[in-house]
Amino acid sequence: MFFKLLMTFFVASMVVESIDTNKIIPTYQNWSNSIYEQLESDNVLTLYFQNWKPLGSLQIKYPEDRLVELGNYLSPLETSSIPIEFTFKSFTPITKQFKKEYYSITLTDLDSNPGDGGSYSYEKCHSIWQNLKFNEDDFTIIENPDDKKSFITTFDITSFQKSQLMEYIGPGPKPNTDVHRYVFILFRQPFGKLPNHKLRFRERWGSKYEGHGVEDWANYYGLKPIAINYFKSSNED
Repeated sequence: MFFKLLMTFFVASMVVESIDTNKIIPTYQNWSNSIYEQLESDNVLTLYFQNWKPLGSLQIKYPEDRLVELGNYLSPLETSSIPIEFTFKSFTPITKQFKKEYYSITLTDLDSNPGDGGSYSYEKCHSIWQNLKFNEDDFTIIENPDDKKSFITTFDITSFQKSQLMEYIGPGPKPNTDVHRYVFILFRQPFGKLPNHKLRFRERWGSKYEGHGVEDWANYYGLKPIAINYFKSSNED
């Protein structure tokens, strides 16, 4: 048992050090800062991200080429189906481990509300994809002016079905609950594959305690956020 734990720690430590998360390539500093400023402007998980800077951009495309664009509005009908493409562009130098690591993508509603006239809201899980890999057939190296290489890649959508821990459900805001913020987060899995532990229920990310959400779920597994995107939606009935 001790040997197994020791090896797990050793392998995990190697993975943690495989990406230089502190050195955003100068070419992308302004882009990273602008994403962070937009999160602050819409009060998107500001406590969670207060000491964090995006390490890349995450583009999400829904059917009919509808894009998620840092707070744009998409209707429940437009986002009722699962996204058809996830594209990640790295702001940090590429390393040999990028292709070998595992990743998770989550979708959370920050403003879920039962719509019964109460003023409280809570987070609700809309999807979890875990143990994802970058698409080996769609991986492009980017040459930057400062000689530091980054990359752009997509995730293999064909693997999403088996990687879907919590099945995707589109936005379904209750009447009279105003506009909801739906947030996609791309996480690194520093300690390898995650177990198949589904949430007991979607409200508050499976917890009975108020204020529990995606941050708590991610921290439990030691996940590291590297990119984010979000859209807004509301009840249109």
